[in-house]
Amino acid sequence: MANLNRSESIARKLNLRLLILVTLAMTVFSGILGLRNYQKIESTLKARSHSILQLASIAFSEPLWNYDQESIEKFSESIINDDVVEALEVIDQDGNTNYSYSKTGNSDEIAAFSGNSDYLYHEANVIREDNPIGLIKLVVSTKSAKEGIKESLTALAGLTTILLISLAFTLKVTLTALIKKPINYLTGRAAELAGGDLSQSIKTDRNDELGILAGAFDTMRVSIKKKIEDLDFLNLMGETVNQLPSRKHVLKHVLRGLETHTDAQAAVMYNRFDGRLVSEKDFHNHNFYEEIDLSHPELQEKLGTNESVNFACCGLFLSRDHGGQVFVLPLIDEGELVGVIALWNAEGFEQGQDEIGHTLDTLARIVTTRLKNLNMIEIIEDQNRNLERKVEERTAELAEKTNDINAMLQNIPQGIFTIVDGNQIHHEYSHHLEDILGRKDIAQHNAMDLIFARSNLSGDACSQIGSFLDFAIGEDDINYSANQDLLASEIEFRDYHDEKKVLQIDWSPILNDSDEVSKILVSLKDVTDLKALEAQNEAQKRELAMIGQILNVGPSKFREFLTTADSLIEEIKGLAIGNMGERAIAEVKRDLHTLKGNARIRGISYLSEVVHEVEDRFANGLELNSANVIQEVDHIETCVASYSSILNDKLSSQNSESAVSADMVHRLVAIQKMCKETANCSQDVVDAIDDVCNKVQGNHSIDDVINEMRGNLKSIASSLAKPEPVFRVKVPYFEMKPELKQALGNVFPHLINNALDHGIESPEVRLGKNKDQRGTIFVNGRQAGNDMQIEFYDDGQGLDISRIRDKLSQQRGVDASQINEIEVADSIFASGFSTAQKITDISGRGVGLDAVKQALIKLGANIEVRLIGDPTDDGFRQFKFIMKIPIEVSEEAGSDASNKLEKLS
Repeated sequence: MANLNRSESIARKLNLRLLILVTLAMTVFSGILGLRNYQKIESTLKARSHSILQLASIAFSEPLWNYDQESIEKFSESIINDDVVEALEVIDQDGNTNYSYSKTGNSDEIAAFSGNSDYLYHEANVIREDNPIGLIKLVVSTKSAKEGIKESLTALAGLTTILLISLAFTLKVTLTALIKKPINYLTGRAAELAGGDLSQSIKTDRNDELGILAGAFDTMRVSIKKKIEDLDFLNLMGETVNQLPSRKHVLKHVLRGLETHTDAQAAVMYNRFDGRLVSEKDFHNHNFYEEIDLSHPELQEKLGTNESVNFACCGLFLSRDHGGQVFVLPLIDEGELVGVIALWNAEGFEQGQDEIGHTLDTLARIVTTRLKNLNMIEIIEDQNRNLERKVEERTAELAEKTNDINAMLQNIPQGIFTIVDGNQIHHEYSHHLEDILGRKDIAQHNAMDLIFARSNLSGDACSQIGSFLDFAIGEDDINYSANQDLLASEIEFRDYHDEKKVLQIDWSPILNDSDEVSKILVSLKDVTDLKALEAQNEAQKRELAMIGQILNVGPSKFREFLTTADSLIEEIKGLAIGNMGERAIAEVKRDLHTLKGNARIRGISYLSEVVHEVEDRFANGLELNSANVIQEVDHIETCVASYSSILNDKLSSQNSESAVSADMVHRLVAIQKMCKETANCSQDVVDAIDDVCNKVQGNHSIDDVINEMRGNLKSIASSLAKPEPVFRVKVPYFEMKPELKQALGNVFPHLINNALDHGIESPEVRLGKNKDQRGTIFVNGRQAGNDMQIEFYDDGQGLDISRIRDKLSQQRGVDASQINEIEVADSIFASGFSTAQKITDISGRGVGLDAVKQALIKLGANIEVRLIGDPTDDGFRQFKFIMKIPIEVSEEAGSDASNKLEKLS
């Protein structure tokens, strides 16, 4: 313990504080005594001053009235002889100073004394017959009074000092005997305690506070000694318990320790780690075990529940009827009862519940932790045994699967490999990959250089795939899924034996535990032979489809179509010679659209698709110049040649026309004459026979041209989500020259497509207008002067006058009101004009009606639009196409058919 500093001594501090207190008391007493003396002297001086002034006032009354200067000075000198008077001034009623005196020698400043605390300044009027006749100023000094007080205080201070010195000595002697020695004794004992010596008791014979303090020190010494013993016991118990291998050893060791460390005569411990309440007992005297009343109701109540709330205290004493005490300590882990320690003493425990409880509470935690750890060790060991067994089983399964995978990689007819970081091919891959690539040195090579650089992919496509693979590995699976469309699914590859192959590619990301792509699994499948078979099969399917289309039209009719197609192709080629102007470009567009329409309406789908693709390429930016037109027409010509080859090679037996014998001609002529001469023969029979005669002659009517196009009308209507329309044809028969038949064969497809796409409404709209769902197309004909006039119209919605007028207004830059309906109607024949919302293989390019008009003009014929009826509320108006064909273009229907039969026969 450190040496005591004298300044920190309790006795010294107490002595010093008492001296200060007495000094303060004496100082206050002296101050109060001096103040009272000063007040008393000051009061006496004031009374004396007033007496002097009163006497002077009386004495100076007569001299001042009579201006007796001698008497004034005499009276004044008598006043100033008083030792307390410091100054005197006498003033008459005129304000003149009759007498002035000051011990300081400065009689002119007598009024200045009024502000000085060392003097008492007074004034008094001299009264005669109740009137002031003069003024007396008197100054009295208090210095002598203060000097007297100072002398008395000095004497008092000396006396006080003597008293304080005596008191200090007395206090020092007294405090040393009463406080310092006992404190020094306690300080020594405390130093021993701090040094670890707990054997010496701390006792005094005093009954005062120091005696109580000494007793507290001794109690603390005993408590510390007991705590240290308990701590040593707990440390030793903890170290030993933590090394014991089983619960049984732990329980026995703890019970022995409890008997040794406490005054228990018997101890028993219960634990629940086994799932049941079992006991362990180990006593010097086994008879004591019988003294623990395990049947006690309160004990049974506590032991029979798992609720920790019933064991919240550190321990519980239970008394038996025949004596003794039981101390019960619960072992609780995280609110769950895992065991109980019970101690018994026949005479009762000398130690209190708190003393036993605090030690046993720590011991209970140690035991609980060890029991829990042992239980956990058993569980872990059991789990380890199970884990080892599962690892062995899993290892065997993995070995089997590895063998299976290796066998698969050796035998699967696909090139399977994985791409790792840096686009490197992993060293494990299928054996067939070497056969596909045509080389064995594959592992650790860059997949882009080894495979895709030798493919038909463009440099840009290869760069995109390489960048994607670099980016994907190590990133989240979401990024891979969002960009996997960049990966090629099929390539043409030239292997390292310079053999061309077609490879099908499948890509699959392999994810780690964080759902990040760690590598990419790639599967290459050589589908070269399969693609060849597919191409061959596709060619066969295409050929069969083309045969079906030819047969649907009819070989002879198809040959006529080929003639028309060849004519259009030759015309396009002729237009493509040299520099193409606007007229030639417009004519090429019309011929292409006409060829497509003719093919589409006859169901010749492959040709119509080829022509449509050519139109699309020109519409999407391909320049319409001579070179491009010739190149594109070559595709069309190749397709036409395919149809022609099939017709000539595969359907040659279908091409020969059946010869009409002379006998058959004579019979037809006879029947024709008989019918015309017989009144009972109906007109329908006559018309039928005339029709047969015309067929035999090779003549054609409007019906023939339209009937050629009806076969594929249903398909065209279906593509527009409309039912097949009804045809009403009423045209008198007239023989058509070949060029007219060809022209009408080009015209009617455009008119029919226009009616289906723009005129006839959808079934839902027609039902809403109380119309039949199937639209009707009318074709009427009659002779008008020198022309054959043919009307073509439908029962649809008509022309959208408002919309066409608005479009014309925008094109021309004029107000819509300045455009009349005739101009609106005629505008539909303008090249490039269309109101379609989008371009399809049927309409939308603004070429069809332009082609119609130009085809008829070439023959010297014409076509116009005739508006009929009134406009509807939504701006539509019905109309008819009127075609006017000069008679010289055709032969009139009245020609003698029988004469032609005779000539034929």
